[in-house]
Amino acid sequence: MYPNRDLSRIKEEFNQRQQARRTLLARRWGFALASVLVVVAILVIVFPGMFDNPSTAWILPVYGGLGILGTGIGLLVSLNYQSIKPFFNYLYAHIYQDINQELELYLDYEAYPQGKQEFNHDGGLFTRFASVRVFRHVSGSTSEGTPFDAYDCTMTTSNGKSQQTHFDGIYLVVRKSHQETLQIRTNGRPALKGVKFDRQDDIEALKVYKPENDELMSVDRKYIDFMRMLSGQQAYKRVYLGLVPGEIHLALWFAHHPARKHKIIDAAMLGEVRRQFVHELELVDALYQVDAGY
Repeated sequence: MYPNRDLSRIKEEFNQRQQARRTLLARRWGFALASVLVVVAILVIVFPGMFDNPSTAWILPVYGGLGILGTGIGLLVSLNYQSIKPFFNYLYAHIYQDINQELELYLDYEAYPQGKQEFNHDGGLFTRFASVRVFRHVSGSTSEGTPFDAYDCTMTTSNGKSQQTHFDGIYLVVRKSHQETLQIRTNGRPALKGVKFDRQDDIEALKVYKPENDELMSVDRKYIDFMRMLSGQQAYKRVYLGLVPGEIHLALWFAHHPARKHKIIDAAMLGEVRRQFVHELELVDALYQVDAGY
C-alpha cells in the first residue's frame, strides 16, 4: 500500500515531529531541574546554619534531593518519550487523506477538536457529568451515502482523589430518520436525560432498556442480534448502543485499541490502522442497514 519512498517520507516527517515534542518536554524538565538547583543553592547561602541544627538539618537534603531526583528523572524520560500527538496530528491525518483519495470520499478529519462535545449528552450512553477527551473526529458520508460522525475518545469523571474511566474507544453517531428510543449494552445503565427506562429481563448476555411501558418490537431484536454479534468479538471489551430520535449511537471499547500509539512505524502498522479506519466506515453502513425492511 505504501511504496518505500512514501513510507520513508512519512517516517521522516513523523520522527521530526516526535523530536520536536521531545525537545519541548526536555526544555520544560530542564528548566524545572535548574529551578530546583537554584532554590537549593539559595537556601544553602541564606540559611547556612540549618545543617548545624539536628531539627532542620534533614529538611534540605530530603526535600531538595527529592526535587532534584524527580525533575532529573523527568528530564531523562523526556529524552526518549514518544508523544501520542504526532500520531493524530500528522500520521492518522495522512492515512485519512489516502482513504479519501482511494475511496473517493470527502471525509473531514480533525485532531483534538476544541469546544464542548455534546454527543455523549445526546446519546445518553454514559453519565453526562463525564469529561470527554476527543483524539480524532471524523465526519462526512460513507461510500453508501450514510452520514456519520466518529470520535476516538475517552470519558472520565474525577472526585479530586481518583479518576474513573467510563469509556475508552471509538464512538459512532449515525444520523437516520427514526423515532425509536432503545439502549443495548454489556454493562451500566442508561443516562439519557428526561427518559425513564425499564430493563428487558428476557435478553441473555446483554442489558436491554426500553422507555417505561414500551414493549420490545421485532426491529429492536434486529439491533439486539447486531450487538450480540459485536459483543462476541474479541476485539471489544464492552459495547454500547443507543437509539434516540434521528440518531444511532454506537460505542466500542477496545480490548486493545488499534489506533492510538504504536512503537514501530512501518508499512504493516500503517496498513493495520488504515483497515481499522475503513472498518469503522463499514460499521456505519452496517448500523444504518440493521433495520432494513422495517
